[in-house]
This record gives sequence, C-alpha cells and structure tokens, in this order.
Amino acid sequence: MEHGPLGVALAALPAEAHPDFGGQARRLLRDLNPTDEQLTTLLNDIATPEQIRFNAFYCLQARA
Repeated sequence: MEHGPLGVALAALPAEAHPDFGGQARRLLRDLNPTDEQLTTLLNDIATPEQIRFNAFYCLQARA
C-alpha cells in the first residue's frame, strides 16, 4: 500500500528507543507540517505497518 511522503517519512524515523527519535519526529512535524487528519488516517489504517502507525500516534501526541 502507498503511504505517500508522510508515510515514508514516518517509516524513516529511528526506533522509538533511539535518543534522536523525539527530535526527528518534531522535525518531521515542522518540515512536512502534516494535518492531524493525515496522521489519524495513517494511525487508523490497519493495513499500514505498525511502526508507521506508532510514529503517527507519537507525532499526534507530540503536537498536542
């Protein structure tokens, strides 16, 4: 399934235990400026790989 540039960027984030994970996730939010709707769509799509879904969830939480 195609996830577009946002899905590719989310998949490229380091593992959540990596010290740069939070900083890179915030950089993704700043650079790509995804909407909450875009992130939620990826999060709720069960065909989306689990790591992308988790990263979308994290980005939603980081923005909040």
